[in-house]
Amino acid sequence: MAVLVSEAAQGHSDLNGDGDTDDFVLFVCDASAHRVTNTGLAGGLSSFAMSGPLVAIRVPERFQGGTDLNGDGDVDDLVMHVYDTRTGVARNLGLAATGFDIVMVGERVVFPADESSQGVDFNGDGDTLDADTFVYDAATGTLTHFGFDTELFPRATADLVVVAVNESRSGNADLNGDGDMLDDVLFALRLATGEVINVGYAVYESSFRANGPIVAFAVSESGQGGVDLNGDGDVGDVVLHVFDATTGTVTNAALDCGGADFAFGDHSFAWTVCERWQGNADLNGDGDVSDNVVHVFDTVMGTITNLGVANSQFGLAASGDWLAFAVNEGEQGGADLNSDGDAIDGVIFIYDHLTGLATNLGIALRSRELLASFGISGSLVAFRVSETGQGNHDLNGDGDTGDRVAHVYDAASGTLTNLRVAGLHEPLMGAGVLAFEVSEVRQGMHDLNRNGRADDPSVLFVATQTHDAPCSAGTVNSSAGPPTAVLRVNGMQDSAVSSPGSPIQVSFSTSPAGPASARYALWAWRGGYRLNIGLIIGSDHLGCMVNPSPLQPGLFPQPAWCMSGGLPLGRTCGDARRLASPQRAPWVITVAHGIPVSGVFSLQGIVQDNGSTTALNFSVTNAVQLIIQ
Repeated sequence: MAVLVSEAAQGHSDLNGDGDTDDFVLFVCDASAHRVTNTGLAGGLSSFAMSGPLVAIRVPERFQGGTDLNGDGDVDDLVMHVYDTRTGVARNLGLAATGFDIVMVGERVVFPADESSQGVDFNGDGDTLDADTFVYDAATGTLTHFGFDTELFPRATADLVVVAVNESRSGNADLNGDGDMLDDVLFALRLATGEVINVGYAVYESSFRANGPIVAFAVSESGQGGVDLNGDGDVGDVVLHVFDATTGTVTNAALDCGGADFAFGDHSFAWTVCERWQGNADLNGDGDVSDNVVHVFDTVMGTITNLGVANSQFGLAASGDWLAFAVNEGEQGGADLNSDGDAIDGVIFIYDHLTGLATNLGIALRSRELLASFGISGSLVAFRVSETGQGNHDLNGDGDTGDRVAHVYDAASGTLTNLRVAGLHEPLMGAGVLAFEVSEVRQGMHDLNRNGRADDPSVLFVATQTHDAPCSAGTVNSSAGPPTAVLRVNGMQDSAVSSPGSPIQVSFSTSPAGPASARYALWAWRGGYRLNIGLIIGSDHLGCMVNPSPLQPGLFPQPAWCMSGGLPLGRTCGDARRLASPQRAPWVITVAHGIPVSGVFSLQGIVQDNGSTTALNFSVTNAVQLIIQ
């Protein structure tokens, strides 16, 4: 992790050795080595980026002791440095970077450098008024640039760096052959060969995105010599084109992409086509021509699929072979897509590129409001559901219907999970992890951070994905088919929610195959599902545990004690203090005062099972997560 540390807030310490204490200095935190390193480099807000072991930072010369870091005779520049956390060495690239974002892919750093700040004519047009895009490869130590003015934001993949080159600022050259020098023309740098390719099309503003060797970009018909590129009889559109750097070919999709909101997956990308700009064609079959309709381009086959649904007021997001988007009911012919009796909502859809199927989740992100957003990472799609838009249902159990409640959908398994908390913003997402903020007031005035108040505006929650469904399902009665749930908390077999101090009911049934009175052991761990471990006794594999079993030496369930009936668990569970419990299943226990503190608990165990697939006739039960909040 890279952070900027305030010298003033750090006890007025001079952290970069420049004789003052009013800078922000880059520190690198290595969690695996438990080490924090001061790089000694000053930075400014939004001035650095990180990729793997590298941190790229624009260092202000004035804040770095008034040092001329790029050799131009002044101390007014932001000079690009790259710090390698493996060696602890920072390389000064000696170039004055502009204020645009730094793009990093792997060990490559892509950034625009300013000619006037550097005092150098990078593109050879006789002036120093332009900006050129540079690529630094930390693996080889080489520095490459385009040699053209590239004013707009660069895009980068492992294969390409893509920019828009301004004709008038690059020697007044006609780069797309349309007879004028007024356009921004798409160029690509092939990183494997260093070849700079003029794609030869006037790109509309910054409407271009890349993934691997594929670039999707919007071409302005007026900028491309007044050519009708989508065949609708006018030259006022921006039309989707696709460049494949592997073959060097450009494909005209002949479809409008005025929104230019491209969402790239592994083998496809999605965008919306404006019906009005596509010759007034009704592309979603709702009887009007006022919508933006979702289309998908297959980057392997080169085929285009019209999904037939309107997306004009909502974004698109893609990951792998899944696409997530929201459909406005009013723009989809007034269809009630979430069955709540009205047609005013924005309802989320998931498209699977491998099957070609679009699934309506029947969930309203918002009601009446124009904007909604969501996150996607891997197979997970996270979003907030409008209680009002979802038929005025209380989705977080706080007694009202005015919240937006966090949900997550796993496209791989087709499961939708209500996280039962009112999120303030859309969740941030990582690999199987969601983070979101919750207001105590919106969560029914619950004291979520246990500070004695229930009016805190923002409390952080983190949810972690569990991966092995068969592990949490258990193996009871598996010889007869799918596992049977025998363990329930508050009537729930997978996840239950309660508040601190509220009654909790735990029930333990027997296997459908018997015996009618079964020996068992049940335990609980503090925390959610952490790992999958097989429970093996002798030569029998009884199933998979979501957490370690207390049968394993040195592992004790905390904070709940092991509960066993007629099953000698030995010294391990004894050390954890067995809780008095019925001798045989089935049974039901109600803990009147529940658990007094917030937290997450995981319950699972083993039970005697005549339907077991093992000779021992014992099976692992289903696992239940108990959330106290």
